[in-house]
Amino acid sequence: MVIYSNGCSHTHVHCVGRDEIWSSLIMKYYVNDYHMHISSTNYFNIKDTNNENILINDSRCGAGNDYILHTSIESISYLIQNNKKPDFVFIQWSGPNRRQHCEPNGNIVNVNLFDNVEYGIKMEPMGSRHTLHYMFLLQEFLKRNNINYRFFNYMSLDPSIISNKIYSQIDIDNIIDFGFGISILTKGLLNYMKENKFNCDNDGHPNFEGHQFISKEIIKTL
Repeated sequence: MVIYSNGCSHTHVHCVGRDEIWSSLIMKYYVNDYHMHISSTNYFNIKDTNNENILINDSRCGAGNDYILHTSIESISYLIQNNKKPDFVFIQWSGPNRRQHCEPNGNIVNVNLFDNVEYGIKMEPMGSRHTLHYMFLLQEFLKRNNINYRFFNYMSLDPSIISNKIYSQIDIDNIIDFGFGISILTKGLLNYMKENKFNCDNDGHPNFEGHQFISKEIIKTL
């Protein structure tokens, strides 16, 4: 089994161990032994991995949705080319105001409310509009390659997306709604996690119970 996951710090190893994050818990639901790659943006040598059960976690702290889209397409394409097409792809979409910025020396940095703010965050409603487009583009890429996937958004998107032409083309059946229905797109998961004490800090990063909750909600739909 091959599982690919991507997101920001809410999917990365943060507050809990690497075997306790939600993507690891999903993997352990299916298999007892697996090999994990974390933030494999330098193109891990997947061909040398003997274990058939592989979990790739490309999430990165502070990452925005442009990073998530571009990295996912590159990594999943690489996996397909090396006969390791994922059985499942799980994407946690991040805050719509975040973006990547390329400095004059070619160094790419994450821009968000805490890091590299001087480069300028994405303002609304453009940030949510772009995120909706990213979701649609990755959705179509995964469908074209016949890959089973699930999306969920940790942060809320601007209500203006409802009137966007792309909104009706998002496959809601493949979005984990955590009981909120289609309103999950404009509601997000962050406040729910904090209200139910599924968080380990004020930023709403999931604690172990939070990771268990996310993994169980995803598994229900598979």
